[in-house]
Amino acid sequence: RRRFEEAGVACEVIERSGKPAFVIGDVADEINADVIVMGTRGITLETDQQSTAARVIQLAPCPVLVVP
Repeated sequence: RRRFEEAGVACEVIERSGKPAFVIGDVADEINADVIVMGTRGITLETDQQSTAARVIQLAPCPVLVVP
């Protein structure tokens, strides 16, 4: 949060518990997110369909930008 604020980017921290892909999708829906930006561990999403990023892509109510 501090790094974003230092860069002049407003942000809000939301903490939830649960299965990450479902929680990310639920929060994106609740806040009417325009896009979800998330990183990966460098695993190919085509071969690892159980990764959080792959599940978010399937469940998200908006576009998902995955950064390796």
